[in-house]
Amino acid sequence: MEATSKWTELVKSFLEQLPSLLTFAGCIIFVITRWKRYPKVSLILLVALTAGLIHEIVFTVVDNWLWFSPRSYARLVLGLITNTSAAAIVLLYLAAVFMNRETTSERLSRRIQLP
Repeated sequence: MEATSKWTELVKSFLEQLPSLLTFAGCIIFVITRWKRYPKVSLILLVALTAGLIHEIVFTVVDNWLWFSPRSYARLVLGLITNTSAAAIVLLYLAAVFMNRETTSERLSRRIQLP
């Protein structure tokens, strides 16, 4: 009986995260369609979005199947691993945002050349 309740809780957790999972999938498709125009940014974003999708799935399963008491050190370690990997994914997003930007001197030189 306990195994079926764990499966039920897992399915419930995935249903709660369905909007996020669908958003990740939609963004991955959008990034793939923009690959030719922005290859470097698309690569970084594709890695970040795929890592985010895997992060959601893996830590949902791990959190559902491993039952720790709230004071357990294993819970602390799992929280540190989860938050560290989420921070690394956000770092990839930021790298993609600031990649291929013009410097101020490039913008000024382009502005001067225009009539």
